[in-house]
Amino acid sequence: MTGAPVTAAAPAPRRGGFLVGVTLVAMLVSLVSVAVSVYALGVANDAKDAAGSAQQAAPAANNQPNTANNGNQGGNNQPTAAPTTARPAATTTAPRPVTSPGELDPKADFTESWSPSTINLEIHPPNYGSRNIDLDKPEVGSSGDAADMQLYVSNGEFFTFDRGAKVVTMNSANVQPSDCAAKFDTSRLAPDTQINVKTADLTLCINTSFEAAQHQGIKWKIVLLHVTGVAADGTVNVSLKAWNVPD
Repeated sequence: MTGAPVTAAAPAPRRGGFLVGVTLVAMLVSLVSVAVSVYALGVANDAKDAAGSAQQAAPAANNQPNTANNGNQGGNNQPTAAPTTARPAATTTAPRPVTSPGELDPKADFTESWSPSTINLEIHPPNYGSRNIDLDKPEVGSSGDAADMQLYVSNGEFFTFDRGAKVVTMNSANVQPSDCAAKFDTSRLAPDTQINVKTADLTLCINTSFEAAQHQGIKWKIVLLHVTGVAADGTVNVSLKAWNVPD
């Protein structure tokens, strides 16, 4: 008896190879993802470092004065230093002290009164009393109104002076009017002082009377008098130099 035909069973599909392939693909995708992540992280770190460097450089750049652009973009955005112009230092002259009429300023511009600048006089003693001396001309034997000093004789020869004159003794004949003016208010002799003409190396600075000069309409003067000799008969030789006091 022939039985029913026997049908052979189909072979079961091979699932093991398929699973291996899927696994390999998944691993490959994972590796790619990791590589992409590492690259992205590196790019981000580079950008962060660049931003930090720019922030550190910015203050230093702002402290620099603006120069030419030199082809760089944004050069005009730098601060521009204000131009400065050097000015010469201001010089000032100390003002001269204000003096009242009859007061001397040692820093005044004194001018020589005579030409030649030094004049020699020979003063003979009087027969009695005194002999007048006018220092403005100069002249011996002038009237009493014009006299600035006298050669007075009484048991010797002495110089006496008009009460309006200022007189100081000096240690040298080589002095300037400013030297005399500086001493008139500190070392002047009393108005009635008598000076022996035989005093060794006698040198006097005499400031003539301001009131007398105003009355006579002449220049007020500083006179340097130096005794150059005294003869046995009492004749006195002097050298005189005078300067006008500015108005």
